[in-house]
Amino acid sequence: MKKHIIIFAAAIAPLAFFSCSKEKIETQQKDNSAQPNEFAFKPVFKPFINLDSGLVARYEFDANLKEYNGKLADAVPNIPGYDTYTVDRRGATNSAIHFTGRYGVDISKIPLSSNMSVSLWAKYDNTWQPDNYFLWNFWLSPQFGQFYGDNLCGVITTPQTAGVPSGSVDGNWHHLVATYDGKTLAYYVDGEFVGSILNPNQGLPIPQGATIAYQAGYQTALGGKFVTSRWFGSMDDLRFYTRILSAQEVKALYTL
Repeated sequence: MKKHIIIFAAAIAPLAFFSCSKEKIETQQKDNSAQPNEFAFKPVFKPFINLDSGLVARYEFDANLKEYNGKLADAVPNIPGYDTYTVDRRGATNSAIHFTGRYGVDISKIPLSSNMSVSLWAKYDNTWQPDNYFLWNFWLSPQFGQFYGDNLCGVITTPQTAGVPSGSVDGNWHHLVATYDGKTLAYYVDGEFVGSILNPNQGLPIPQGATIAYQAGYQTALGGKFVTSRWFGSMDDLRFYTRILSAQEVKALYTL
């Protein structure tokens, strides 16, 4: 808070000031006494952020594939026993899943709504791997892929595909959030809004009680088991929301 310093100049003609009436002097004193209130501290109220609101699934990958809140089923490796873990963004060992190209992870029955948000941390191993998805689904919910070497993109498929590239990012950990409201995909990288894109297929109806399955670290052909791509990299703190996260909430997730 700024300090306000009031400096009174010395009277040059004291006789002139003495001629002022007592009433005027008292009035001036009252006015001066009110001045500090004009600069009194006014608290700034920040909106309450609840990062658990609308959260339907969370996977921490702390040496396991458990759903953190116990709301949904645990994730499952497509090749049992091949899941491996690595150092997370904070340096904690066995606290992030590491995709080596030998396996992927299946996440089933994520509740689907007309408003969806997905948040995760990702770190790629290399830029020479073929363009592919590292979090993919078949329908109507945000996805992520590594394309053009070092771009981590937010994508939506309905079934036409539209996406927003991150621009060139390095091989360190990066926080990614994609939201989809049935019309527009919005994409954030490291807490900052990157861009949005209008989906060419809009307004598709969501059946009551619909769920969606995700594949992490690999991708299969639609409706089949044939693996079409494998991703080399690490993932952590994967979250699914049945609402649109605000820019403030995205920033809060990034700074956790």
